[in-house]
Amino acid sequence: MIWHFDKRGDYTVRSGYRLASSFLKSDVGSSSNLNRAWWKFLWNLSFPPKVRSFLWRCCISILTTLDNLARRKVPVSPFCSRCGDDKETQVHELFSCVHAEAVWIQCGWWHHITAALNNDTRSILERMKTLLSQQDFNLFCMVQWSIWAKRNRFVHEGYFKDPNYVVDSAKTMLNEFQNAMASLVVQVRPLQVIRHWSPPPSGCSKLNVDVGFWCGNVVGVGAVLRDHVGSVRACLALPRLGSFSVELGELFAIRESMLFLNQIGLQVHCLESDSTLAVSSIKQNSPFSA
Repeated sequence: MIWHFDKRGDYTVRSGYRLASSFLKSDVGSSSNLNRAWWKFLWNLSFPPKVRSFLWRCCISILTTLDNLARRKVPVSPFCSRCGDDKETQVHELFSCVHAEAVWIQCGWWHHITAALNNDTRSILERMKTLLSQQDFNLFCMVQWSIWAKRNRFVHEGYFKDPNYVVDSAKTMLNEFQNAMASLVVQVRPLQVIRHWSPPPSGCSKLNVDVGFWCGNVVGVGAVLRDHVGSVRACLALPRLGSFSVELGELFAIRESMLFLNQIGLQVHCLESDSTLAVSSIKQNSPFSA
């Protein structure tokens, strides 16, 4: 394969960049004279990014049709590779070619398109936007992309798709994308009420205990002992291997914390835990209340 835009026939990033720049410079840029509201509408359409990019290239007439390539001095025939009846312009390939016409007839929109065939691709898009509902316009754009994909597969692989298949694949692709986007609902977690620490009576100390669970049968124990003014007397944080229920995990954390404080000679007057079951078990006549 020979790259015609380089003297040696080899593709380079530099030559590719120059080619893309030449396409853009010769056509109207989307940031200058074209209506900004149109571009905002276009880029906000609920399509896969590749379809929005395709529509943008359509609107500034830089699709790599054979007519476009021939005008860029690429040694190719400018005539449609499928019907051979006319030059392969964007309007011909996407709308007026007999193969594209069959697709639009299948969709039921051909009578709208015939009235605008003397215009460019963007004008046809703008016309259809005013005639169709938003959902139908979305499908119209997706069918356009499918026609272009069908053309590319025919040119590069010689594979021909039935008009019904083109329409059905466009509908399927649009529905799948919109369903996927609808499923990406951000799950807003309810705000947690911040609990303020309440101090113990004067001259007493209070132990707050909690436990965390990780995969691999690992639990984390955390404990803080504070006096009545909130000063930290001692704290504990340690991992332990073991498989526990939530209640047993809390009881295990309380036990480890009490053993630790006993070893360093500190006394606990009040105990606070997130688990009411654990606290109840300690208050009742259970093995953990000893």
